This record gives sequence, C-alpha cells and structure tokens, in this order.
Amino acid sequence: TNRGLQLQAGIVGAASCIVALENMCPMLLKDYTSMSNAEIGMVATVFPASVLCGVLFTPQVYARMTTSYAKVMFELALQSSALIAMIGLGVLTTLRPGDVHPLGYIVCLGFVAFGMALNYYIKPGMHCLEFGEDCATASSILDCVGQLASVLFQLAAARIFAQGGKWPEVLAVGSILIMIMVICTILLFCERNGLLHGKAKGDHSGDTVHVGGNWRLAMRFALLAAAAVMACLLASTQMESAMVARPLEEAVAAPPRAP
Repeated sequence: TNRGLQLQAGIVGAASCIVALENMCPMLLKDYTSMSNAEIGMVATVFPASVLCGVLFTPQVYARMTTSYAKVMFELALQSSALIAMIGLGVLTTLRPGDVHPLGYIVCLGFVAFGMALNYYIKPGMHCLEFGEDCATASSILDCVGQLASVLFQLAAARIFAQGGKWPEVLAVGSILIMIMVICTILLFCERNGLLHGKAKGDHSGDTVHVGGNWRLAMRFALLAAAAVMACLLASTQMESAMVARPLEEAVAAPPRAP
C-alpha cells in the first residue's frame, strides 16, 4: 500500500470539508448579521474569491521555493492561518448576533478559504503526477475521498443543527479537521524525505497504484465509500424521522384551547 497516497487523501478529505463551508456562508451571515438577502448574496462571494486568489498566488510562491523544507513550511503556514481564522470565526459566533461588524466574519472566512486553496486545488494534482501511468487512478481516489468527506461534513453539520446545536460546534469540527491536515502534512513530509521507516530520500519504490497489484488499497477505499454511503443514508433517515416527529411533539405539548 502507498502511505503517501493515504496521507494525501487525508489532507484532501479535510480540505474538501473546509471548502464545503462555501455552501454555508450565507446561512452564517444570515444568523449573525442584519444584512439583507441581496447583501448576503454579494458578500458571501468572498469565500470563492479568496479561494481564487489562493489558486493564483500560492502556486507562484510555492514554485519558487527550492527546498522541500521551505515548501512544507509554506504549506503549514497557510494551514495555520486557516486554523487561526477558523478558531476566530468560532469565537465570533459565540457572541450575540449584531455584536460584531460583518467585516469580522468576512475577514475570517477569507483567510480560511485562502489557506485551503493550495491543498485543495494544487497539491493533489502534483502528487498524482508522480504515479506516471497510474496518475488517473490516484486522482480518482483522491477525488472520491474529497467528495465523500464533503458530503459527510455537510450532513454532520445538518445533524448538529437538527439536534439544537449552534455554529460554534460546527466550526469546532472544522478546526479539528484543519489540525488533521497539519498532522497529515507533517507525516507526508517525513514519509517523502526518508524520516519514516528508513526510506531514502527520493526513493519512490512501491509508489504505484495498480488496483490489481495493490488490491488491499483498493479494498480500503471501497470499504470507505460503502461506509460513507451507509452513513449518508442513516443520517438522512434519522433527519427525516426527526422532522416527522417534531410536529407531533409540538402538537402534544400545545395547551388545549379554551372552548
């Protein structure tokens, strides 16, 4: 099995979950600001705009770095800035709506999006190219993991809200995911530079993704996909049951009308 690909899949999965916050930006701004729907629709574009800036800017800096140490430090700096912004956003959501200027939320969302651009759009493709003729297989594995992780994160957020949870809990999950990204990035750097298991630097032996030869790796991702689908179905069923049961509970709890 290829540990590098597995670590990269962990990074891509976590980054996909954070980028999925783009779909929740209007909800967050609606809950904590007094802006109109038109203003929220315009302001919420800060997230994809920040991702675009990251895609245009960070690869230029990354390509000019000559050592692997400098590259991984730059990558960790971007992830750390996103983590700080995510924690700051979580702190802001603990305050009452209207206590913070909308610019505070916008800045935090922008830094989160900017910090994810390199790991979400650039690094996965660079990593897959190292597998030669098997790059398509590696790319499809990373895409599947990313999409499944994004779906599960949004279902988990919906589950938190359905159980009466608030935004700080959702953003705390996002902070944990960025921490997982940092850990996987460090482990991937150690793996690729021979700091784990005595592998020589630049030695990519075994770094192939032949589905027939590495059937264990294929089975792992197949089981992961099956587990994710089952979790999605279970979460959807539970949410549907909760939506049906809530009106019944409200009707039972309602006081009888006076004749």
